[in-house]
Amino acid sequence: DSNQSEKDAQSLYALGTSISSSLALREVLDRIAKAALELVDADISLVALVDENQPFVEVRAAAGENAHVFKGKRNSVAKGTLGFQLILGKPIFSQDLHAVDFPEPPKPNQEIPPTKAFLTVPLIKGEHFLGCIELIRFEEHYFSNKDALLIERLANHVVVVIENAILYRQLRYVSALEEQGRLARELHDQLAQSLGYLNIKTSMTDELVLNGNLEEAHRGLIEMKSVTKNIFMDVREGIFNLRTSA
Repeated sequence: DSNQSEKDAQSLYALGTSISSSLALREVLDRIAKAALELVDADISLVALVDENQPFVEVRAAAGENAHVFKGKRNSVAKGTLGFQLILGKPIFSQDLHAVDFPEPPKPNQEIPPTKAFLTVPLIKGEHFLGCIELIRFEEHYFSNKDALLIERLANHVVVVIENAILYRQLRYVSALEEQGRLARELHDQLAQSLGYLNIKTSMTDELVLNGNLEEAHRGLIEMKSVTKNIFMDVREGIFNLRTSA
């Protein structure tokens, strides 16, 4: 009825606002998984993203009791498979399938009962397939078209947020690489200058020893020892900075 539709719209708006307040991909996906459980009664909610290099989706977030056991599960979305229906923008209902197609944890787990009903809805923006949201029930209570519509509306709300979070992560990765390159160049320049100085100083000290000027040669060795210590500390600090910028 109209009251329920208005209530659902308000819930979607509130959930969408909460999800879009973060740019951290993991946090965004976790919030989507929890939001799906708030919208539709289910035992487990999963969010999977497509692999950019292979026709698979991988579960990246899960909500519900012991749902973590589903994390890392991969399903094919290649042409000719059940998952390809998602790329075409169509939801998948368990009542239309055989039990062999039902989602189970990657490894047998006694904490998770067998799946009795599920609903999988694609995450699509334009023609770009991002992944899917999947709901699971451990009782034989099938998901309805209304359930699918609610999750589809949630998916439409969050696809832009997911894209932004992925882009933000990529930009951070590029920035980290650029910072690593800058630090590596600085370390290289400092090291080259210091080693060049030591090379000249070594030759000068060698001449002092050959000429019998041992006292001055000794002072040169002390100076080279100090420079070598500084080089060691600079290199150690440079390596630390490279690691922390990764």
